[in-house]
Amino acid sequence: MHGVGDDSSMAMLSCRDRDASALIFSGHGSPVTLSRLILSWRLTVSELRFSHVLWSYSFARAS
Repeated sequence: MHGVGDDSSMAMLSCRDRDASALIFSGHGSPVTLSRLILSWRLTVSELRFSHVLWSYSFARAS
């Protein structure tokens, strides 16, 4: 389990997402590629939740 905000893991995830979505959009998408994209998306959900909490907190402080 990586620490939240770990740059290398975020870079890895975004790179993997980009590769998978590029394959899908270029018409070479296969069920395997799609399942990989779903897996990587599920991994990023926790990161998204955390960044949403941070964003909400900073927005509340700014207003």
